[in-house]
Amino acid sequence: MSVEWTSHSHPEGQLYFQRRFPKFGVVTEANVHREETEEEVLGWLKCIDDFISQQDIAMPPLSELFIELDESESTCSYYFINHDTRRLFWLEQISTELLDMGMVVSNTHIDMALERLYWVHVEFFPMHICAQVPSQVVDDLIGVMSHGAADRLTSRSSTFPYTAEKTSQLLQLLFLRRG
Repeated sequence: MSVEWTSHSHPEGQLYFQRRFPKFGVVTEANVHREETEEEVLGWLKCIDDFISQQDIAMPPLSELFIELDESESTCSYYFINHDTRRLFWLEQISTELLDMGMVVSNTHIDMALERLYWVHVEFFPMHICAQVPSQVVDDLIGVMSHGAADRLTSRSSTFPYTAEKTSQLLQLLFLRRG
């Protein structure tokens, strides 16, 4: 645990902290620059790491833990993300009701919901992740945006959320990212 926490500012100003541990990375909004907060976070990380070891859980190589302290109850909430599969996961079974998924009709439905939650995580904690985004993901996003733009242009009742102008701006940014 000799590596220190790095702080990152979300583009909209929210500060968060990131640190790499041997089995996984960690992201938190808890102010770990305060010694007592860091000690509490590290205590929960030890509990989680001990559980992983006791249950002999093989962690994906590019996994990351989000941990949120609940100081009023001396507990924490967490989830893991797997950057390779672009999915969230937990160390124990969790119900779809807790994830606010509504009625789930198939494993594909669950997979889509977990990938959507992955992208929400990336939206909230983008600054340390952007260098890790594979070019295939950027290409996929360009494809989705192009499809949405075509739908917007050819349908009177398109469900695509962006205007043609906004889509054009977003596509320009994606093409710049692609290089």
